[in-house]
Amino acid sequence: GMVMFDTASMMSHSCKPTACWHYGMGDQFVARARTLIRKGDEVTISYVSDLDLVRSTEERQDRLEGWRFRCSCERCSEE
Repeated sequence: GMVMFDTASMMSHSCKPTACWHYGMGDQFVARARTLIRKGDEVTISYVSDLDLVRSTEERQDRLEGWRFRCSCERCSEE
């Protein structure tokens, strides 16, 4: 099956995300800061699970194949 996460899908991915998200009551989209976000900073989420975030860059890239892009976030570029 396929699920559309319309609000979340508009947010950029990062392997060092500034926010996390979940659905609250009534399928309300809830985003929470993971780091200090200053005015003008991009709010990013991870498209992979927190467990995947502790894996190597290669493993994270493999997990992201379903989104059909190669991550070039700050963290992937550093490793």
